[in-house]
Amino acid sequence: ETGNILEVNEAAIKFYGYTREEFQNLKVWDINLLPPVQIKKKLEETSATQQKYYFRHKLKSGEVREVEVHTGPVIIRRKILIYSIIQDITERKHFEEEILKLNQTLEKKIEDRTSDLVVANQELESFSYSISHDLRAPLRAVAGFSQILKEDYEKEINDEGKNILNRIIGAVAKMNSMIEALLNLSKIVRSPTEKKEVNLTDIANLIIAEIKEERTDLDIRFNAEE
Repeated sequence: ETGNILEVNEAAIKFYGYTREEFQNLKVWDINLLPPVQIKKKLEETSATQQKYYFRHKLKSGEVREVEVHTGPVIIRRKILIYSIIQDITERKHFEEEILKLNQTLEKKIEDRTSDLVVANQELESFSYSISHDLRAPLRAVAGFSQILKEDYEKEINDEGKNILNRIIGAVAKMNSMIEALLNLSKIVRSPTEKKEVNLTDIANLIIAEIKEERTDLDIRFNAEE
């Protein structure tokens, strides 16, 4: 009812820095930074049942510490008193705050990276759209005119010319395949990863065949493992 501190143990004397006699002249709100009105309300709660609180207590030196208080009623000589078991959690509180700050920083970084990824995906989609519509049109024209030359002027074109036309048509088909591959690549970021075995020798042989066809002027020897 009075908030008077009646008794303390040696640990409290050492922690707070007051002597036993000094403690007996103090009230609870002399060490608890809450306003007396709020402290009295807490004391009323505690006089009825056990409680656990987190407070900020001031030491004799003026230093403020974070404490965890387990408290409850005890009857002595038919009078309700309140006991408190106080644990200094200042360091723990500090680490908890640091972890919270780190988590907030991490969440901010994730949000920023996610935002950057969304922008990058949008740019990739725009780029893919440009490839699909702007590049394929001239390729279709090249393929179409090449096919016209091959079919309508077959008699006027010698074998070397026909070979060149076939290579142009083949290059256009290859370019279309590359465009299709780029479009598929743009979709990968939104698709689940799929793992499968590939034959590296088959891939190597395809590349070798392309190089040999493109660089007939060079004598290159390849060896791909079976």
